[in-house]
Amino acid sequence: MGIGDRLWDALTQVIKMNDQVTGLSAQVRDLATAHLHDVHARIKDLRAMERVLKAMVIRCADGTLPDCPLIDALFRAPESRPDQTQPRPAS
Repeated sequence: MGIGDRLWDALTQVIKMNDQVTGLSAQVRDLATAHLHDVHARIKDLRAMERVLKAMVIRCADGTLPDCPLIDALFRAPESRPDQTQPRPAS
């Protein structure tokens, strides 16, 4: 489930809570605040990824140099790649 789907589900949940029960504004606010923190963390992660990718692109110059971390990462043996199934650490 992508971030858009999770955010949509969270907003739907907030609306349902607000429609069904009165007096839960603090809980609704806390839920929305938690999701806002999640969005901020994901933006931070994406910006970090952007910086790394920009640096790699610059190092690879015009693609004619043999020393390019993008090529190294793509052609590294699968067993030496980071495990993509590991859960993300909490931020």
